[in-house]
Amino acid sequence: MKKLIIIALGLVLVLSTFLGCAARQSSEDYVEYDMAMEAPAMEKAESMQMAGADEAVYEEAKESGISNDFDAEAINLEVDRKLIFRANYYIETTEFDSDYEFILSKLKAFGGYAQNTYVDGTKPVEYGDRGRHAELYLRIPISKYDAFLTSLEGVGNILSKSQTTDDVSAQYFDTEARIRVLNTQLDRLEALLEKADKLEDIITLNSEITDVMYELDRYEGQKRQLDNLIDYTTVSISLSEVNEISTISESEKGLGQRISESFKNVSRGFARFLEGLAIVIVAGSPVWVTIGVIVVVIVLLVRRSKKRKAKREAKKAEKSVDKK
Repeated sequence: MKKLIIIALGLVLVLSTFLGCAARQSSEDYVEYDMAMEAPAMEKAESMQMAGADEAVYEEAKESGISNDFDAEAINLEVDRKLIFRANYYIETTEFDSDYEFILSKLKAFGGYAQNTYVDGTKPVEYGDRGRHAELYLRIPISKYDAFLTSLEGVGNILSKSQTTDDVSAQYFDTEARIRVLNTQLDRLEALLEKADKLEDIITLNSEITDVMYELDRYEGQKRQLDNLIDYTTVSISLSEVNEISTISESEKGLGQRISESFKNVSRGFARFLEGLAIVIVAGSPVWVTIGVIVVVIVLLVRRSKKRKAKREAKKAEKSVDKK
């Protein structure tokens, strides 16, 4: 009897020890899972602090005199900002082919590429003809941006140029922080998945991992796009072909000069009209001859018809007189 009691007590002791270990292990697993869930909040708070620090740096950069003037050297900033530069040029030229090829050769020499280009129109033959027009959207490495803009100064006649600068530092650093948070969360969820042995836990963790990977891919795509815009500046060039370079604006011309140019333009227009009329007459001569022949035939037929009608009426009049 005593042996049975001792054996029973031994079994109870072993069972309680096993249950205690299992409870402790389960508690540790739940603690790890909670830590994985709390990590994004902690990392988010850290990213908010970083964003606050970013704003402080931004204010300091503003006070130090960062300018958006048309100066490509402004890219070399002492403060590590994330800036996107864009430039726009409107150029007229009398040497369309050579200037177009020059721009593309410089683009290749500086390691850039054409994002989009198109050319329309025809080469002008007479004064006043609308020539060819090209639109080029070029991407230039940030390190070659200044040199490329300098090379454009020798192309045709630059009518206007402008530059815009977008500071995307806050967006860039916030995206980086979110990527770090999501990577940490993904690592912890994958570690928990390796330890999970219940089907319900496995399904839940897999769902969480899928959501995290989707968000991670989205933010990494945003960062790649920002990196591309930052590393490669965008230069838009509008190149127009003209017969004569515009050297004086309309507002700078005097009254006499404007009257003289208007008279010349009207004279040229009237001369072109007469030339066109002569061309139409000469080129359409076969048609005009045919039309003339048809008109003559019609006129003759009409006259003949009138004469016959007049004779018939005269005969009728004579018969009526004889009867009387």
